[in-house]
Amino acid sequence: MLVKHPRKYDYCSAIRMRGVNTLFTDIFDQSKESTPKSGKGRNSRLHEARNEALVSRYFYYGNFFDRKLSYEFIINKVASEFYLSPVTVPEIIEANYNLLVKLKKDQPAIKYFKDKWPHLVW
Repeated sequence: MLVKHPRKYDYCSAIRMRGVNTLFTDIFDQSKESTPKSGKGRNSRLHEARNEALVSRYFYYGNFFDRKLSYEFIINKVASEFYLSPVTVPEIIEANYNLLVKLKKDQPAIKYFKDKWPHLVW
């Protein structure tokens, strides 16, 4: 008489059950209408705040240093601070160009940045 090992059976059942909803039911079950998922993803307010801080850092590095830093250095520095690709940073700056123009027009002092983002070293 063969005796099934209880742990092996439980493990196989768990694998089979875990895949039912994603690998089988979601694909082949015709009774459910697929509904678009809403409310998932990044919070747009947090996204905008991150972009504003990023543009401010870009402006800071380009404006407040005695020796002028190169464009590549600034992009790489900002990318490393915000855990982004150096390709993504110029895209974000371009998408938020109005913020950069406003900073250039207002010419805020370093105190403005320290007060707005005290967790960053200005």
